[in-house]
Amino acid sequence: MGNYSQDLNRYFECNKLHKNFLLKFIAPIVFPGVQFVFSYRIRAWFARYHLGILEILMLRLEEMIFGTSVLRYYGVQIGPGLYMPHPFGVVIGGATIGKNFTIAQNCTVGGKKPVGALGVEPPGWESKDRISIGNWVFMGAGSCVLGPVTIGDNVIIAANSVVTKDVPSNVMVAGVPARVVKQL
Repeated sequence: MGNYSQDLNRYFECNKLHKNFLLKFIAPIVFPGVQFVFSYRIRAWFARYHLGILEILMLRLEEMIFGTSVLRYYGVQIGPGLYMPHPFGVVIGGATIGKNFTIAQNCTVGGKKPVGALGVEPPGWESKDRISIGNWVFMGAGSCVLGPVTIGDNVIIAANSVVTKDVPSNVMVAGVPARVVKQL
């Protein structure tokens, strides 16, 4: 649960709540972004200790409440500092994501081709069809990353963009298909 404390601190900093003790106390109760990230980190803990049925039950609960699927059984790994201001309609599968990742509502991170049901994948699937996202990446509302692709550090993916090719570090991408529109 060490990642959750970093997630919570990032949430406070992004929302200017780090100085307000009362809001820090009630944030996990009131803000859906904090609630979803907390639920995801609990699921990661269940997976680490091989409590698969609890993980699946928690995933189904998240899907009912938030309409969001972060599919750990497809090998999703997310570093500390995850920030989801509006955790609704998000799907993440088959990705390794770095620190301080921000993802807005209605975003998809996943492969371009279908894979087996319930995480039963053909041999070698993880090695060749994964998405790799660096540190300090922002995904705007409605954007998609369709892999396998690699996204560098400090990248902004504009709203409603579709990334289908590798993205270097320190850039902003936009469009369908996404292309570099600005160096950061």
